[in-house]
Amino acid sequence: IHEIKAAELACSRATEENFERLREILKASEERIAAGEGLAKEDREFHLEIVRATKNGIFHNICSVYYLMGEQRLPIYFNDPERSVRSHAEHIQIYEALLRRDGNLAQALMNAHLQGAESYWKGLIEGRGTEPTSPALEKA
Repeated sequence: IHEIKAAELACSRATEENFERLREILKASEERIAAGEGLAKEDREFHLEIVRATKNGIFHNICSVYYLMGEQRLPIYFNDPERSVRSHAEHIQIYEALLRRDGNLAQALMNAHLQGAESYWKGLIEGRGTEPTSPALEKA
């Protein structure tokens, strides 16, 4: 929910500096995908830059802690190259909505983006999916 609201607020508050940083993150994502690598770091940076664009330091601190707590789950999620490609495409759509300052569209796109991740984790927990292969899981 916090990231959906962040997308709306960022539409009216983002500066050129925020947009430049988002472009850098999207470029880094493209490079990682081309190299066959996951987007755990870039995903976190993308979402936190949107929160940073709200210009609310407390909100950014809360979201930073949320991502810190979930740091171990992102490499698992992005272990699937198709998931990285799909997430990157969704990030581009969200970025374009932010650029157009379309708060309703940015919210809708962020909501759909987050629902995809939520669906993956729920399916995994409920045993509907296959367990991801990850070096982190193999050590457990």
